[in-house]
Amino acid sequence: MGCSSSKEPLDSRKSDQHPEQQSEQQWKTSEFCSARWTPIEKLFQQPADHETRAKLKAWCKTNSAAKQAKLVDVVDAYDDVIKRRAVFQSAQRCGDSLEAGQSILEANGKAIVEKFLVETGSKYVGSLVGGEWGDAEFVAQLKLTETDAFNTLQTALIRYFQSAVEKMP
Repeated sequence: MGCSSSKEPLDSRKSDQHPEQQSEQQWKTSEFCSARWTPIEKLFQQPADHETRAKLKAWCKTNSAAKQAKLVDVVDAYDDVIKRRAVFQSAQRCGDSLEAGQSILEANGKAIVEKFLVETGSKYVGSLVGGEWGDAEFVAQLKLTETDAFNTLQTALIRYFQSAVEKMP
């Protein structure tokens, strides 16, 4: 599944690294390997500024297989969907009108679609997560004020991430 069965991370056997680089790489690899036994959903549900999430993102940025699978973009997409909901809920607690909340949902939804679900987006993941998310016609018809579609997107992102990690050497 990508992690060695022993407690020693695979990267610790590399001798061409400086000791401090080697220990940093060991830390990242071993931390994520131990976290892999935690359901991915649980990792994703932690706050974006949580230490384990930060380590996960660092791993996604430094591991070559994770970079190739665009896992950091998947994590970013998940975080943006979470932020969308949090901003809407915050607006409702502050006494904003439902219309103001709906316009916030729509604006944030549009930003997510343009960034992650349109092929020309800066962090396009639609084809990665598969299904209707790679279909431009479906994406164009998303109701940006509804939350069900974005909840479904979160599930698709988690499934893709889990699948990509399981396929890693």
